Amino acid sequence: MMRVLNKDRFESILFALTLAFFPLLTGCQDASVRHYNRAMGYLSQDQYDQAISEFTKAIEMNPRLVEAYFQRGNTYSIIKGEHDLGILDFDKAIEINANSAELYYSRGGAYSQKGQHHQAISDYTRALEINPRFAEVYNDRGATYYEMGEYDLAIPDFTEAIEIDPEEPCAYSNRGDAYAAKGQYAKALRDVLKAQSLGYNVSPELLKVLQEASAKEK
Repeated sequence: MMRVLNKDRFESILFALTLAFFPLLTGCQDASVRHYNRAMGYLSQDQYDQAISEFTKAIEMNPRLVEAYFQRGNTYSIIKGEHDLGILDFDKAIEINANSAELYYSRGGAYSQKGQHHQAISDYTRALEINPRFAEVYNDRGATYYEMGEYDLAIPDFTEAIEIDPEEPCAYSNRGDAYAAKGQYAKALRDVLKAQSLGYNVSPELLKVLQEASAKEK
């Protein structure tokens, strides 16, 4: 099964992006910044409704606080599954800052969750134009291509994700799925075994099917 955009994985990415690109705001502690930082504290405690309330207050006081739109959008889309509200926040954030790969990645994820694959591909591609070393985007664009049945487009994206981050098992597992969909079972088995060696949970049933199918290829 294709692994992309599940809640647990996206939560981990959300907080990684938070630390790397949208940390606690420092410097002049006006009211909007205080509400934003309070919201981040609520996020760290899994108090999502309180976080949304504080992000909203921050935005009301500073309508150009892109970090608050980004975090509220992710909270709506990733945590609460309210993708339309998330997209509205990402739209506003991109109006303010059109050169953030993270914003396009997050909006692409929301579109993907809604099954709007072409919009997701467009956003993922824009994110990669801004940051060509964004491994998660290659993986998720590949997964979107996979969902569209475009396996020959999916595989190069998974390969690029692996080249950037060779210790990430998800991309190996996903590429294995794509190879299996094309009937290339030996390659699929190799990738699934690699994912397993990196700590990925692979079902014995899947391994057995791939081993049998791979043996018939020879």
